Amino acid sequence: MSVDLTIISEHYSTQIRKLAAQRFGFEEEAMMIHATQTHITTAFGYFLLSDDFKGIPAECSQLRGSDERYNSFILECIVKAIELAYADRR
Repeated sequence: MSVDLTIISEHYSTQIRKLAAQRFGFEEEAMMIHATQTHITTAFGYFLLSDDFKGIPAECSQLRGSDERYNSFILECIVKAIELAYADRR
C-alpha cells in the first residue's frame, strides 16, 4: 500500500497491518506500507520525539511531529481504502 504522507511511524504501520489481518485475513508480514514522502502533508505518527518521551502534554502532541486527532482520522481512512480495494478484488 502506498499513501501520500510525509512519514508513517512504526507504531501506525504495525496498527494498519494488525487491523488488515483482523478484518480481511491478511498475513501481517505480507503487507507493505510505503509513504511517498509528500512534504505538503503532516506525519502519520510521532517522529520528532519517541512515544517513550513523557514530557509533552497531550494537548501539545504536535510538538512530537504529529497530531493524534489527525492520526486517528488517517488510520480510519487507510483501513477504509483497504476495505474498498479488498471488496473490488477479482
